[in-house]
Amino acid sequence: AFGFGSKTGIYLPGEIEGLVRQPKDWSNTSLPTLAFGQEVGVTALQMIGAFSVIANGGTLMEPMIIKELQELNEGKVKRKIFNPQMVRRVISSETAETLKKLLLGVVERGTGAQAKIPHFSVAGKTGTAQKFDSEVKKYSASKYTASFCGFLPAEDPKLVCLVILDEPKKDYWGGSVAAPVFSRVLRRAAQYLELKNNISLITLVSKK
Repeated sequence: AFGFGSKTGIYLPGEIEGLVRQPKDWSNTSLPTLAFGQEVGVTALQMIGAFSVIANGGTLMEPMIIKELQELNEGKVKRKIFNPQMVRRVISSETAETLKKLLLGVVERGTGAQAKIPHFSVAGKTGTAQKFDSEVKKYSASKYTASFCGFLPAEDPKLVCLVILDEPKKDYWGGSVAAPVFSRVLRRAAQYLELKNNISLITLVSKK
């Protein structure tokens, strides 16, 4: 329902569906390994879409790359507006709010501490994934993908960002190598867009 295993419909070439196998194709070890993220392949765009579901209250949206087209014809400007399109409701608004608070906790007091941004509430999740080694047909013990995906302000999200580092050279934990990049990028983006945050609500949610 979150869109994993299917194309998003974005108007860009080369998109793949990712990997989500049906339960009938699982092995005896699929259930425990799926629980921590193996045997599944998700594109960056799909992950952004899933986090956007949580951020916007439970609906999957079709990704857009163009907001408006303008054409000058005989001195007149002709505009074509592209409006956001809802794909489907994935979770209830109550469930989305619960997940939002859990993701806020990851940053406030968990592995995503380095994603914090002064004066903003940040919700997100770290990712540290072993890469699959196609030569030996198993997950590598030395090659990793580190990531952090999140949004801000947590109480009224305006921006979602995913940072992925492919085979970082020293540390490979998402919380220590990807989360700081997220913090720097979103800090600048928030300043540029002149976003504001509700500090009182941050305190309220954090205490929960």
